[in-house]
Amino acid sequence: MSASNSSKPEVIVVLGCQVTSTGPSAALERRLVRAHTYAAERPGLPIVLSGKGKRKEQDSQSATTEAHIMSDYWRRAWPQPPTRLILESHSRTTRENALFVSKICLEHGWRHLALVSCSFHLPRAQRLFEAQRLIVTPIASADPPTSVWKQMRRQLREWGARGLEPWEKLR
Repeated sequence: MSASNSSKPEVIVVLGCQVTSTGPSAALERRLVRAHTYAAERPGLPIVLSGKGKRKEQDSQSATTEAHIMSDYWRRAWPQPPTRLILESHSRTTRENALFVSKICLEHGWRHLALVSCSFHLPRAQRLFEAQRLIVTPIASADPPTSVWKQMRRQLREWGARGLEPWEKLR
C-alpha cells in the first residue's frame, strides 16, 4: 500500500544497520539525522527505532542492540524534550523489522508510517512493510559519494537478500 495524498504518517520508523564499538556507523548516523530532520518538521510524531543486530549472543535488552545505540545517540545529539522514542530491539533482518514494527503499529492503531533507511535499501524494506498491510512513506537518508563498484555491491546485496526472502520465512 503506497502512501496516498490524504493520509499522513502517524509514526516515524528508523531501520537499524551496522554499529561500531563506539556507536552508530556512518550509515546509521545518516539515517538518524534524516529522521530527526523529518521529525523536526512534524513535531509530536513518535519514533520507532528498530533493530537488534546480527550477533546471536546479544539479548534484546542489551545496551548494544542497534535500537539502544540509536536511542543513546538520539538523546545525546538532540537533548531537548524528546520526541517519544519506542525501541524495537528484537529484529535481526529487514523482514523481522517489518514483522515486529507492524505489531507495535497495531498496538497503537497506526497504519501509516514514514520509513527511514538508505536509498538502496528502501525499495525492499518498503515492500516488506507493505506486506504487513501498512502504508509506507519512504524517507531516504543522504547517500555519500561512492564508487560505482560500491554501488553495485550494495545493489547485489539487496538482490541477494530479496532472493533469500522465501527461505527466511521458513525460520
